[in-house]
Amino acid sequence: MRYLRKTYLVEFLTPGPRRVVAALLDKGAATAAELAAELRLTPAAIRHHLDWLLGKDFVTASDQPAFGPRVTQGRGRPSRYFALTASGRQAFDQRYDDLAHAALNWALKVHGKTAIKEIAEIQMSNQKAKWEIGLDASSTLRERTEALAEVLNHDGYAASVGNSDGPLVQLSFHRCPIENIAKEFPEICEAEMCAIGETLGAHVTRIATIATGAEICTAIVAKPEDLQKHLKQSKVREGAL
Repeated sequence: MRYLRKTYLVEFLTPGPRRVVAALLDKGAATAAELAAELRLTPAAIRHHLDWLLGKDFVTASDQPAFGPRVTQGRGRPSRYFALTASGRQAFDQRYDDLAHAALNWALKVHGKTAIKEIAEIQMSNQKAKWEIGLDASSTLRERTEALAEVLNHDGYAASVGNSDGPLVQLSFHRCPIENIAKEFPEICEAEMCAIGETLGAHVTRIATIATGAEICTAIVAKPEDLQKHLKQSKVREGAL
């Protein structure tokens, strides 16, 4: 059995494309017009950067955003939504985690999967202790989630919280600092979600993850009783159809 990870050549981004990639990390999928307004660049400059990024397979283009409500296109040429690929995120990071891979692979080889789970739990326990410092236990679940998103942004997650007013809160990561490791060791992702749930005092349900091929990581955060109520209402609606 081989435990050495395949390494890839990462092409360094010049300042213009790098700004576009950074904006997509923060905003998620966006149109060229939205990017031009965000970065204060001309439409021609944005198209130039996007064409280069498309040619490098650093971004993809679609008529609809990957998540959220579908967009009704007006007359004329439909707007395209641009989103980062795994290669785009890797090019932006320009970091190498071979040492972490080597250590985890060694632990797996010598001690088995139990060791990976224990390592993940220890790491996320340390993270949880740091996350809890900035949270007010008396605040609402949405307020705690928003505060946690700000803390996670300092760790490079490019986190955002959905605008829904209901009891279920959507937490998204447009960037995953542990993407390459999580692909190989999903136990890391599972421990992370558990730590987030314990920090917020809520149940966290993963909908999509970058590690499994999605454009962004998305999770629903809810109090257990609110989640059960939502699931029951969904079953009732499904039965009525």
